[in-house]
Amino acid sequence: GVWQLTNLSLWHSYTTGADEQRALALADGSQVHLNAGSRLQVRLGASARELRLLEGEAFFQVAADPARPFRVHAGQTLIQAVGTAFNVNRREQETTVSVMEGAVRITAADEAPASPPRANGADPGTGAGNAHAGTAAADILRPGEEARIDLTGDLVRRTGLDIAAMSAWRRDWLVFVDEPLADIVSGFNRHKHSPQIRIADERAARIRLSGVFDASDPESMLLFVGRLEGLAVRRSDGQIIIFSRNAAHP
Repeated sequence: GVWQLTNLSLWHSYTTGADEQRALALADGSQVHLNAGSRLQVRLGASARELRLLEGEAFFQVAADPARPFRVHAGQTLIQAVGTAFNVNRREQETTVSVMEGAVRITAADEAPASPPRANGADPGTGAGNAHAGTAAADILRPGEEARIDLTGDLVRRTGLDIAAMSAWRRDWLVFVDEPLADIVSGFNRHKHSPQIRIADERAARIRLSGVFDASDPESMLLFVGRLEGLAVRRSDGQIIIFSRNAAHP
């Protein structure tokens, strides 16, 4: 279904349940697509468009409006965009921002820029050029670029990514590139499959993996994990447990 936003001066809350995706049509022409298990607040004011991603994942297709910056708050991270399509995935330990079109600027939540993002005078929509650490452009992301920001504010950039894969969840695919197993399992559990999947030990949780999985088929992920050296999958008492082979069995 599609929600239509009204009463623009107020904060409005939107929540998706287990295995549910919803589309939100904003009055400014922007579109938001919420993944399962997500919570979003929206307020479209006269001078700014403010959104808070409290939990989960959302894809934003932003309508250009230079007079009203479009800002997404995700924990301690602030993402500001203009004429942009980007994805934000908020997890317990980090937030990932991926850009498909245009450009976004990432800052600490208490350092919101007053103007739309620009990178060395370039057109944010061109996707040309690369940002360099230590410059004002270091926090500008362009198409095919992604940033992971942890709870301390540390930012790790990745470039040259597959733009189509960045929002594959909208087509019920989960794409993971060098991500900890804990985040992969969380992505599947967000869809509330029964039984839920649990990781028994910290060593297993920290293992980083890459893969493309059908969100409706957690068994494909479990089969993949069970074949990896050092990991094992156990089913017991209605639970699915992943653990390190050298760890004590749960």
